[in-house]
Amino acid sequence: MHYIFKVLILSFNSEFLSGYISQVDLEECEDKNNYIECYKELNVFESTCDLEIDTIVDIVHADYDELIPSADGIIYFLNPLIQEELEFFEITIPIIKSIKRSIPIIIVYINDKNHLTSSANNLLENLWTQYPDLEGFVNLLPSRFNQALQCLCSSMISGDTPLNIENARMRFPIFINLAKIYFKIAMKGQKPEYYYYTAQAIKKAALIADTLKSKKFKKKITKLEKILKINFLYHKLIKKLKKRLSKLKKSIKKKNKRNIKKNE
Repeated sequence: MHYIFKVLILSFNSEFLSGYISQVDLEECEDKNNYIECYKELNVFESTCDLEIDTIVDIVHADYDELIPSADGIIYFLNPLIQEELEFFEITIPIIKSIKRSIPIIIVYINDKNHLTSSANNLLENLWTQYPDLEGFVNLLPSRFNQALQCLCSSMISGDTPLNIENARMRFPIFINLAKIYFKIAMKGQKPEYYYYTAQAIKKAALIADTLKSKKFKKKITKLEKILKINFLYHKLIKKLKKRLSKLKKSIKKKNKRNIKKNE
């Protein structure tokens, strides 16, 4: 299959980003004042992706209203050690998510001076817990940038959230835990949309189990699904019993009122 996608690359540190992208193997790069437009052909499994890659190099004057909605996927470079960058990220992500269609997002944690010394695992686990639909890379060199592009392309082709196979084993327990948390919120808070989030978390965990061909992971998913189903049915039964009890109480009250009137 042949696909054509537009990828947007963002960062608060546009000076660093400009230098980084200049080291990536891209073609036909052209300066568009506020962003650099490049092209690249990439093979992803049995598919070919023709990518237009737009890198924002002027975060002040860039036309986000045009660039963000037109993107099929986004790669966001973030230095977690700089508070300003974290604040800009927290502002930008809700704007991207406000777009009516779902845009897959990959975060690249990187320090413009040297490798991040903080634990890569901690950075990724915090990202997946706070933003389960995002994927992350840490200390990604320009020479290995294709890894992020391939991950993003797979997501854009499938229509699912991005998943880096190298991190999949680490993500599995997080998805299982999120499924349990979402289910509890749905049951206690009467928020039906959390049943959907539960199903999505289980779906991602199942995808990881299938990808890794792990019987152990598959057994955990089956066990979790049975527990959630039992809890859901129990919750529905309790609700029905409560409704019946409420109706019974009302009918008893009505009868009592009638008897009082008759006695009068």
